[in-house]
Amino acid sequence: MDLMSLPLFQHDLTEGRSALSRPPLRGEDGTLLPERFVMCFMKDTLDAYVRDRGLSPACVHESETADFPVYVDCVDGTSVGLVQAPVGAPAAALLMDRLIYSGAATVVSCGGCGVLKPLDSGVLVVPTCALRDEGTSYHYAPPAASIDLDQCMVDALLRTIQDLGAPCRSGMVWTCDGFFRETPNMVSLRRSQGCIAVDMEVSALAAVAQFYGARYGALLYSGDSLSDPNDHQHRDWLANHTARSASLACALRAISYTSTRRIIGN
Repeated sequence: MDLMSLPLFQHDLTEGRSALSRPPLRGEDGTLLPERFVMCFMKDTLDAYVRDRGLSPACVHESETADFPVYVDCVDGTSVGLVQAPVGAPAAALLMDRLIYSGAATVVSCGGCGVLKPLDSGVLVVPTCALRDEGTSYHYAPPAASIDLDQCMVDALLRTIQDLGAPCRSGMVWTCDGFFRETPNMVSLRRSQGCIAVDMEVSALAAVAQFYGARYGALLYSGDSLSDPNDHQHRDWLANHTARSASLACALRAISYTSTRRIIGN
């Protein structure tokens, strides 16, 4: 079978945004959202930040599953939007697509990942590229095994983490949307291909950003460990509040001083 004949690869990337797309999100005063946005996968961490800062929703991204309030804060003198990101490549990509349509030009996502090589819990991980083992990215980018992340965003995140003195690693991640298909054989293969961690959204979000000419960077923290395929270690995956807070804080600080790129398509 010719792989290119599969429906997954039959997308016309010369077509812009679908006419069926939802309208852009706007603030209460009708203005577009900030050019800089942080998509945070960690609801408890974002809720704590919003509570501490006394923020109120500027608008809401509505979905069949749940409503996602959108906040705007001033970080180091820069207006930054914040929103919880839904888990999984399709839902997260839908949200990013709509944020870009609503004015976002630079986006950083932050959340957790599983590590494929020995790495302590709570280490910040900056993806430099991602293997595209999910279906969403192929709607936005030509078929390829991997996708590179914006080097300027990678550098900004690494500088921020270094300034804060937090433990950090950078490298290739494996984006997989088959949650329970991180089998021992696949873990061994991805590790041999150079992947240091596995996540569910990075490659898709990178493809969406590149399609629309936006900037995108990802910041993860090491949660559970798959370094021994026969001994999954959950560790303190959801309870490492120090690492979760550091991930959001670094994302906000890094995006507050990165430049934005002109949107090249609607």
